[in-house]
Amino acid sequence: MEICFYWIDNYNDFIEKQGFNFGGEFLFDYIPDEKKLIIKKNERYIKGFFNDNSQNLISNMTAIVGKNGVGKSTAIQALKGVLLDGGIIGREDKMRKEGYYFPKRILVLKGEGKYKLFFHKDLLERDSSGNYNIICEDIGEKEFSILFSVLDYGAKDNIHSLDNKRNSKLFKVNGTETLQDTVCIYFSNVFDSNRYTLSSMEKRKYFDISNKGLLNKLNKDENDFLNSEIEKGNAHHLQKKDVRFGNSLLDNFFTSELESKIMTLQDERSREEIKDFMELPEKVVLNLDYISYKSQNFDFFNPNPDNILRSEENQSKLNKLEMLIYRKIRAVASDKKLQSLAKQTFYFRIIDAYFTDMDNFIFFAKRIKAIRDKLENISISDLIDLSVVSLLNIFKDVVLKMYSNREIDSPENFNTSNKFNKEEFEKLHNGYIELIKFFEDNIDSDCVSFQKGSINTTEIDNNGITATGVSDIAIIEILLNDKGLQMMRDFLQVYRNMYSRIDFITLMWKGISSGEDALLSILSRFYHLRDRIEGENVIIFLDEGELYLHPEWQRKYIDIISSYLRRVFSMAKSIQLIFSTNSPLLISDLPNHNIIFLNRFSKKEIHGKCRVEDNMEFPETFAANIHNLMVNGFFMNSTIGEFSVKKTNEVIEFLKNPIEENRLNDSDFIDYLEKVEAIINLIGEPILRRKLNYMLEGKKEGLKTKAQFNIPNFEHIKNLEKLKKMQSLITQQISNLESNGKDI
Repeated sequence: MEICFYWIDNYNDFIEKQGFNFGGEFLFDYIPDEKKLIIKKNERYIKGFFNDNSQNLISNMTAIVGKNGVGKSTAIQALKGVLLDGGIIGREDKMRKEGYYFPKRILVLKGEGKYKLFFHKDLLERDSSGNYNIICEDIGEKEFSILFSVLDYGAKDNIHSLDNKRNSKLFKVNGTETLQDTVCIYFSNVFDSNRYTLSSMEKRKYFDISNKGLLNKLNKDENDFLNSEIEKGNAHHLQKKDVRFGNSLLDNFFTSELESKIMTLQDERSREEIKDFMELPEKVVLNLDYISYKSQNFDFFNPNPDNILRSEENQSKLNKLEMLIYRKIRAVASDKKLQSLAKQTFYFRIIDAYFTDMDNFIFFAKRIKAIRDKLENISISDLIDLSVVSLLNIFKDVVLKMYSNREIDSPENFNTSNKFNKEEFEKLHNGYIELIKFFEDNIDSDCVSFQKGSINTTEIDNNGITATGVSDIAIIEILLNDKGLQMMRDFLQVYRNMYSRIDFITLMWKGISSGEDALLSILSRFYHLRDRIEGENVIIFLDEGELYLHPEWQRKYIDIISSYLRRVFSMAKSIQLIFSTNSPLLISDLPNHNIIFLNRFSKKEIHGKCRVEDNMEFPETFAANIHNLMVNGFFMNSTIGEFSVKKTNEVIEFLKNPIEENRLNDSDFIDYLEKVEAIINLIGEPILRRKLNYMLEGKKEGLKTKAQFNIPNFEHIKNLEKLKKMQSLITQQISNLESNGKDI
């Protein structure tokens, strides 16, 4: 399914009576005053233009261009809206004569080589025979009847009711429901302060992979997870997220982004294609939240006791097993090996998170004390030689045995809302055990290396006295070869499957620039959707998607995106791409008729509203010189910086004015003349520089013969250097006149 034309009567009080052609086989022109629609063949249309010879997957590609504030993003919102609604939606309205309200639209869709034309009945006049005022240029009546099916709407005909839970009755225009079977993908790199509430809605075949959309989805998923699990049981740890070290929604966003990129790089064909565009990242660094926090927020003289590890707390607050585990961890790095130091560093945080989660899960102080008292009865001799995992398993076994013996829950709190949930407890425990085993199994891998450093630490003794110090730490790097990519994938699966809201491991690339990361992010977000578009018609909106990219990548942007999508979405039925952009670097890859030029009206009654310009008023864009496209008024008023423009104009104004009109005294005038000459010599554009130098020489000649140059004017000058400059000019002029045989 392809959107060919969309005329909008009013949208957001900004788009008013405007039609958008997307550059297909036919072009459409609606004339509101005459209530007439003109359809003509696009003489420059080339079937399969945006594909290679192997397939015909991309049905069309269109760019919406213009300066900031002309309505590019608003136009995309309007197009997204009709896809999200799955067609043109109206509602029951008994105040209207026809009993319904429908937005006034003209919509042309193409599918399987045929066109469906939908329009509100008020938009087109009928002739005496009842035919609508549709003028077909270069299209025979028979050809039109074969290619086009025409359907009006606006009353009770050609609509059907929708099932909904709202009080108002909703209706959809017959035939437009085909859009609900079209996958809509929205991408944008914009991250501004404007409110945005959308996120992916898979049931409606809408996938929002914009920055804001992904953040909204993460936030929604977190709340859904919290609420659904609490309904099932008593997972109090889900209500008490560990926020000591500032982990936030953004941290989760970065981690999920990196996960998508790793999945993308694991695909060999995808990896090879991306290598044509950029250098691949060398490594992933596994850091810890408390290390990042301490390196940025630690006050050596006044440490915050609320933001420390449990291992730094007064040890009397910990249970017997936890104290023994920390004793073992402190001994891990005694061999001075870097990998042992890394193991110790990660163990401290994993065990900290484990017992923080367990305390939150157990929830009641009486429960926590009962478990601690039970653990005190275990002999140290039975524990001393056990591994960390074995000690944690003993903790689990003790708690579960107490649960089965009814030692955790007393009769008064043994009810639905407060009871201890055995299944959730085991799920929480097992997630940490899997994570520890992963590190144990992979820490010696040849694709694992380490970064050594140090952090400030805190220690609170049994008397509550706080001391600070410095400790060595090491974090883990994973080389992103085939083995390392699989290791990262396995790690993320283990880490994401943990039944916990404590997100304490942070991930970051190494060996990749922010621009490369932005490009990889774009490609990986699309790769992540590859399994959801099989056999589907797909319409993709890219709203200023080239942001953060180097100009050379902007120049290649359309080729990169289209070639990558043709491969990754090779199982799709068709793909239509609609870009909005502020960059002239993109449109050199698109024919003029595939570009929607937006501006603003200057008419008083519709001043400032969005206006679609006539493409024919602009030169051809495909394979055009990008420099020439830049000077088009839709992009730039000048091809040099605004500060340079102002400085150059100052120079021109000075050189154009007659010397007699100069208000500077003679010495200041000469100084300013030297400054002008210095500015001209800085100008990089050679033609402009030569022209200004020519004007400057004329100014100097005029200065040499200036009648004002007489001794009285020099009397006020006390600066020797200024007098020498004037002397030099006078001497040169005398020499010129003598050589020409003239007298002053």
